[in-house]
Amino acid sequence: MSETLESKTTAKHPTRASAHQGLQAGALGATVVWLWFAVSDWLNGSPLHLATMFGRGLLDLVGGATASIWPPVLVFTIVHFAYWVLLAVIILKFVEAARGNPSVLGLAATLFILAQFLFAGITAILSNGGLGVFAWPSVWLGNFAGWAAAWWLIERHHPELRGEFRHMNDDV
Repeated sequence: MSETLESKTTAKHPTRASAHQGLQAGALGATVVWLWFAVSDWLNGSPLHLATMFGRGLLDLVGGATASIWPPVLVFTIVHFAYWVLLAVIILKFVEAARGNPSVLGLAATLFILAQFLFAGITAILSNGGLGVFAWPSVWLGNFAGWAAAWWLIERHHPELRGEFRHMNDDV
């Protein structure tokens, strides 16, 4: 019954369904990455190092430096979850657009890959700064695990994506 209700809701209000599914997928991806960071930092002997460093960097942007560990961790967590939800909602907008034109998925994949290169550059710059050398593999593996989890949930809500991926180059 919930599948029927969900598909009717999706058909009537695709934007609301995308926002709801984006919230779910983004929160799942963000949680996986956050937990990966926490475990990685703990294994490297510096608990909450990545969250603190990213949070302090964000606080420095607005002039809110603090000596305590918890405000930067909280700021990082809020921005991190907002970022992941926003990206998941954008991805789901592409999924909606692909219903009528599967070639949109090629554009989405290209933009996603370019965004990952930008992310790689930012991570490399930050690794040379206060994050430290171990940040590079930790951030990359966490990012990969987060996207795998988010994509799993998106594909679960949209099983038609497999067929659309097969036809995304038909217009080319």
